[in-house]
Amino acid sequence: MKYKKHKKRILICLLALIVVVLILNIVIISININNKNDKKEIIALSAINVSFSFSKTAGFAIEDQYLNFGNIIPNSHVKKRMALMPVNEPLFVHIVFSDNIKKYMYISNNDFIISPENESIELEFRAYNLDNLTQGNYTGNAYIYYFRP
Repeated sequence: MKYKKHKKRILICLLALIVVVLILNIVIISININNKNDKKEIIALSAINVSFSFSKTAGFAIEDQYLNFGNIIPNSHVKKRMALMPVNEPLFVHIVFSDNIKKYMYISNNDFIISPENESIELEFRAYNLDNLTQGNYTGNAYIYYFRP
C-alpha cells in the first residue's frame, strides 16, 4: 500500500515538472517572437564605394568621397580614416561591407550611438592582403545604417 502511495506521489511530481517546463517553453518562445517583431526602423542609409587591388607593388590613392585603398602588397594592410559628424538626434550606427570584400575588411568601431553631444566619431577602415591573394581589383561598398536606438 505504501509503495503505491509513493509511486503516485512521484508520478504527480513528474507531471507537475513537465507542466512547468512546458509553460516556461511557451513563455520563452513568445518572448523570442516579440523580439523578432521589434525590428529597428532604418532612418538613413549611406553607401560608400570601397576599392583596392592586390599587387606585388605598393601604391596609394587619394580620394575624398570613396574608400580607395590603392595597391596592397602581400602580407600587409592599408588604413583609411573617416569621421562621422554629430547628428540632430541620437542614432545607432551599424556598418556592413558587401559580401565580395567583407573578408578583407576591418573597421575599428561598429554598432555605436552617435548623438548631438559627440564632437565626431573617428572610424579606421583597414583592407588586408594577408594570404597573398590573387592580383586584381576588388570593389564593393560599405553600407552605413542609421537606426533610432
